[in-house]
Amino acid sequence: MEKFKAFFEKIWKSGGNDRQLLVMTAVLAALYLLRLFVRIFWPAVDLYTTMPSYTDEWIRYPWTILTYPWVHLNLWHLLGNCLILYGFGRIFLQHLSFKRLLALFFTGTIAGAVCYLALYEFSALISFPLPAARLIGASAGIMAIVCALIPKAGKSTYRIFGKDVPLNWIILVFLAVSLLGTSQNTLGTLAAYLGGGLLGYAWIIVGRKWHIDLLRPAMWLGDMADSVKCYFYEKSGIYTPYEEVKDPEPADNLDEILTKLRQSGYDALSDDEKKKLFEQNGRS
Repeated sequence: MEKFKAFFEKIWKSGGNDRQLLVMTAVLAALYLLRLFVRIFWPAVDLYTTMPSYTDEWIRYPWTILTYPWVHLNLWHLLGNCLILYGFGRIFLQHLSFKRLLALFFTGTIAGAVCYLALYEFSALISFPLPAARLIGASAGIMAIVCALIPKAGKSTYRIFGKDVPLNWIILVFLAVSLLGTSQNTLGTLAAYLGGGLLGYAWIIVGRKWHIDLLRPAMWLGDMADSVKCYFYEKSGIYTPYEEVKDPEPADNLDEILTKLRQSGYDALSDDEKKKLFEQNGRS
């Protein structure tokens, strides 16, 4: 127990991306516990938080496309998703910002939900309707994060049980286990995984090839998270955001270019900055 406590204290004191990722997993855990508590007094809560499989029912509960990723089936479902989110999230944050991770997670869950609904509607269209079900859990958003790492993996390796293992192999094993290795995965959940994964992979590929940021509509989430973080940090006296305000013009290094990209969008970058950004992506 002391080792776990020391581990979490180390992450919290380190600040930065690790702390934000820990808070995100803690939110998933807190909402799971809240759902268990609410079910004691309101057993029908799942009807309003998990997503139906057919559009005629989903239209009655349209908000569930936003709520389903934040609730989980059971404790093992929650723990598995939290561990995978934290593990692959840390790798993702070595390449990109927490704002991007949050936006990708959110967009991946939306893409997964759309594919989930599309599969069930298609099954009804061909007169082979699948049994009604409900979508629950953060797996589609996590799959988006994992698959976004595929084009960036390159020759990266990570030390597991004392051996250097290529990141591509780690991703491959995870995808195989997720898509094929569990009997609980219905066609609907597989469709949600596929939707989230394709979104994550397409975001990187489309960004590199056509310079289009598929996550731009969801970047407000990262801005909102930053606002909340700054509010609590200012109240605690840990951090004052105004001390770090910079307006580099032009940006000389990659960190400054990424900051400018997040704050002002791709169109605000100069030709030299765009060139440096995609040269770095090509090397990643």
